Amino acid sequence: MLIDTGSYGLRVLASALGSFSPPSQQDPAIAGNTIMECQQFLDGYTWGPVVLVDLVIGGETASNIPVNVLDDVGTPTPAPPMSCVDGGNSSSSSGGSSSSGGSNLGNVNSLGANGVLGVGYLVYDCGPFCAAPPAQQQNSGGQFAGNYYSCSSTSCNPASVSTSNQVANPVALFSTDNNGILLELAALPSPAGTATATGSLVFGINTRSNNALGSATVLQVDGSGYISTMYGSQTLSKSFLDSGSNGYFFPEPASPDPTIPVCTVSTDFYCPSTSPMPLTVTNSSTNGNSSSVSVDIVNVDNRNPSNYAIDVGGPDGTGLSSAFDFGLPFFYGRKVFTAIEGLNADGTIQTLPYYAY
Repeated sequence: MLIDTGSYGLRVLASALGSFSPPSQQDPAIAGNTIMECQQFLDGYTWGPVVLVDLVIGGETASNIPVNVLDDVGTPTPAPPMSCVDGGNSSSSSGGSSSSGGSNLGNVNSLGANGVLGVGYLVYDCGPFCAAPPAQQQNSGGQFAGNYYSCSSTSCNPASVSTSNQVANPVALFSTDNNGILLELAALPSPAGTATATGSLVFGINTRSNNALGSATVLQVDGSGYISTMYGSQTLSKSFLDSGSNGYFFPEPASPDPTIPVCTVSTDFYCPSTSPMPLTVTNSSTNGNSSSVSVDIVNVDNRNPSNYAIDVGGPDGTGLSSAFDFGLPFFYGRKVFTAIEGLNADGTIQTLPYYAY
């Protein structure tokens, strides 16, 4: 499973479930219709029915929760609507998972995993936006931008789905250890990377001896879910921490900062002439805290092809105009906490959740 701090809820390939086939969620407004979901990620979308399951992970249980099954067994029926395929679906609930469209990620080759476990800072993957009437779930171009559809066997129409019936972050629905997560990965032996990396996903913050916040710097997100990053002469006000991204992604440096060449082979990434290239950025947040962070960018074209755990970065691919995406390399050698909205994660209720490291 792909552990993703930039999305919310469990999405699993149908092929990974084997003979287990839970019933689809019914649309209470239209008899015979089922609820399907289109979820946008930075490089594409997923599509499939919403089902109810009891989920058990690491001794924690979330009972009767909505999850999203991605039909990779055959051609999805019904097919995803164009508002899903062309990226019109970009809900306002998360900075980390907005998109401008892409390919269908609902297969193991595209997804690179049997599913996605979204453990970010929200409880529901769309929230009040998708609970509103479909006519109110529109982007600036007037196109439907919600996640959910009511579908017959042949066609789908935009739907309104209450938050309690939306795909949910399972951590928030545990009976204990439910206020956030700690993702801790081993440090890489060198910036050149290694074939694999190991680590732990720990549920809860300050609930047990192994998830104590300690002296970590707490960076509260703003009302849109972002922190701010100062990179050279640029202030990137829509930044976020996203273990589901496979690198650091940020705009090309602005003059007079030094430029970083884009790779000639791996064109989605930067290939600095001096590898690794160290960068220093400063993160700040709405609670007044700030943190200086050093990251390395490795020339991907020159890497050992057997090394998949590596410090890599590339041009901004978020679709946002001012973002620094701290992807999986940021988590190597760090304890990174993600607190969930509305829950007590440091002695107070988190109206605005936070990252900490």
